[in-house]
Amino acid sequence: MRDRGEYVTFVVKDLKKSISFYRDVLGYRIGLYTDAGEMGKIQIMHGNYVDIELIECDMFPVGMYSFGIVVDDLRKELDLCKHLGLKCTSAIGTRYGHVAFVEDPDGNNICFKEFHK
Repeated sequence: MRDRGEYVTFVVKDLKKSISFYRDVLGYRIGLYTDAGEMGKIQIMHGNYVDIELIECDMFPVGMYSFGIVVDDLRKELDLCKHLGLKCTSAIGTRYGHVAFVEDPDGNNICFKEFHK
């Protein structure tokens, strides 16, 4: 398992305003943009240590959605979580790879992401 976070996901009201804030105020660089249809508009912002994923989508409340960790072997991570008594709340395939969410003891979303090799 990785010992550092790779990215944080925030659901935002106005993607353009959020991009301006993270770029102009915090110095983040603009990365990949995806229009995911009903799942929202997604903009990746690159920082020096942690990236930020901004999502404008009415399906989710505004605020921090998840803390994400990129892993090499998603199945191995999920097996470890199951062994520790943690439940996988959702898992989906994307065009970039697979993601799965588990909850920490306080119900916060932790996202494991494995990119296609």
